[in-house]
Amino acid sequence: MAHVDEPIYDVAHLSHIEYGIPIENGPGKHPIGQTFFIYVYEPGGNRVELCAGGYQIVAPDWQPVRWTEAERARGQAWGASTVASFHTYGTPVLDELPSVQEGR
Repeated sequence: MAHVDEPIYDVAHLSHIEYGIPIENGPGKHPIGQTFFIYVYEPGGNRVELCAGGYQIVAPDWQPVRWTEAERARGQAWGASTVASFHTYGTPVLDELPSVQEGR
C-alpha cells in the first residue's frame, strides 16, 4: 500500500473508539481529488465527511478539470466500496430525534 495520511486514521480511532461516533464508511481514498476520507455521523444524525490530503492548487491561471461520468463512476481508489446507506440516508427529521425533543 502506498503512503497513507496518518491523521485520517487518528480521526477514525478518536471518533469511533474513544467517542463512540459511528463511522459510515472509510477510511478510504477518493481517486479524483486524491483525498483520504472518512464518513461519520455527528450526534444530530447528520453525515459528515472528514478528509485530508488532496491537491493544493495555488496557480492563479489554473483551469478547472472536468471529470467524465466514467471517471466519477470508478468509486474509491482504495478502501471499502460505497455503502448502500450513502445513497439512501439523509438528515433525519427533527421529530424523529428523541434527544432533540427532550432538549426543548
